[in-house]
Amino acid sequence: MSALVAPRDVGEALAQLVRERARLDALILDLVRQADVNAVHTGTGAASTAVWVRQQTRMSRSEAGGAVKLAKALDTTLHTTKKALAEGRVSLQHAQEIHLAMGKLPADIDAEVKAQGETALVEQAQTFDPQELRALGERLYQVVAPDDADRRIGEQLAREEKKAAASRTVYFGTAAPGIGTVTMRFERAYMTQLHGMLDALAKPRPGPHGRDTRPYDRRLADAAIEWIDLAQAAGNAPTRGGTRPRITATIPFQYLRDLHGHGVIHTTLQATATLNPTSPAGCCEDSPTGCGENVGGCSDRENGGADGSGPKVGTFGKVPGGIAVSARWLRMLACDAEILPAVLGSDGAILDLGTGTRLFTSSQRHAIGERDGHHCNFPDCEAPEKWCHAHHLIHWADGGPTDVRNGVLICPTHHHLIHHDNWQVRMSNHGHPEYIPPPWTNPRQHPLRR
Repeated sequence: MSALVAPRDVGEALAQLVRERARLDALILDLVRQADVNAVHTGTGAASTAVWVRQQTRMSRSEAGGAVKLAKALDTTLHTTKKALAEGRVSLQHAQEIHLAMGKLPADIDAEVKAQGETALVEQAQTFDPQELRALGERLYQVVAPDDADRRIGEQLAREEKKAAASRTVYFGTAAPGIGTVTMRFERAYMTQLHGMLDALAKPRPGPHGRDTRPYDRRLADAAIEWIDLAQAAGNAPTRGGTRPRITATIPFQYLRDLHGHGVIHTTLQATATLNPTSPAGCCEDSPTGCGENVGGCSDRENGGADGSGPKVGTFGKVPGGIAVSARWLRMLACDAEILPAVLGSDGAILDLGTGTRLFTSSQRHAIGERDGHHCNFPDCEAPEKWCHAHHLIHWADGGPTDVRNGVLICPTHHHLIHHDNWQVRMSNHGHPEYIPPPWTNPRQHPLRR
C-alpha cells in the first residue's frame, strides 16, 4: 500500500474510494429499477424482482427487498437523494435512512414540504453518519413544519399516555426459593423518574478489596432495597455528585399555557441538549441568554472540539435525546417539586428555569396540610400527606402564585384526574378547596367509578 499511495495522501484516497463506491451503488440501483420496470424476473421464473436480484447478486432477502424499494423511491420521489448518491455526496446507507425518514412523514402533507424535508436530510448527511441521521430523521417533520408537527405529536402522545395509564400493572412473584420478582408496567415518564432515583443510589462503592465489582444491574437491585428503606424512613432524597435526581422538562411556554403540542423530559441519566431548529448557527445553549452569544470556545466545543469528541451540531441541532410527553402531562408534572421546568420562548431560548420560588417549600406544604388535614384533600381520599403532590389551584403557567392559599395537597391518582379529566379546583369563600367535576352525562362514566 505504501508503494501505491504516499502516507500523506491515504486519507484523500480513502475518501475518493468511498465517493466512487456511492456512485457505483447508484448505478446498481438504476439497474435494479430498470429490471423492476421491465419485469425482467418474469422471464426467469423468479417470483418477484427482489427474488431475481437475490439470484443475480447473492444478496440477503432483506437487502434485496430494500434495494428494490429504494430504487423505486429514488426514481419516483427522492430525486435530490438520487442525484446526491450519483455524485458520491451521500452513501448508500445515508440514502436508506433518508428513504426511511421520508416514509414516516404524514401522507397528507404538501409535496413541497416533503421536498424541503428531503433536501434538509441530504444536507445533514454531509455532517452526520447514518445512525445519527436516523435520529435526526425522527424529528424531520418538526423541522420542516413545526406547528403542525407539534399538534400531531401532542395529540398522539396524549393518546399514548392515556392508554399507558390504563394499562399500569405491578406483579409480585417467586422466581426460586427465597427469591422474589416484581414486574412493573407504567408510563415511561414515571419509569424514568424511578430509574433516575435508583441510579443515584447505584453509584459504585469501593468494597473491602478495592473497587466495586458489582455489575450495573446488581447495583440497581441493591439501590432498590436502599431506596425502600429511605422511603420508609421518609428521609431526604438520595444524591449523586451532590445533586438531587430530578427531571428537567423542556417545553415552549405557549404550549404549556395552552395545553398544545409537546415537550421533552430529561433526567440525570440523559443529555439535556434539545433540538432547536430555530437557533442561528453558532448559538450556544449554555450561554447566559441561551442564544446569540458565543461564550469562549462554546462553538468549537459543541461541534466536538478539535479532537472530534463530544456531540456534533448541524442545521437541525444536536442528535436528540430525551423522552417526548404531551403538554398536558408536563403541566401536571410541573406541579411537583421534583420537576424542573425549562420554559422556552418563541426563539428557543430559555425564558425561565424553575426554581424554589415556583415550588412549594416544606413549610408551605405543612401549612397546607394543617389547613386541610394531613392527607389528600380530594373528597373521601385519605392518602397520607407524604404521598401527595403540591398542586397549584391556579397553575403557575397561568400566573398563579406559589403560596398557601393557592395550594392544595393531592395524591398522584387525583392529581392525574384533575389534569387529564378536566376537573376544576377552586378556593371556596370559606377558604377551603372545592372540586367541580366535568358535566358527566352518565354517572357510570365518572372517573372515580372506573
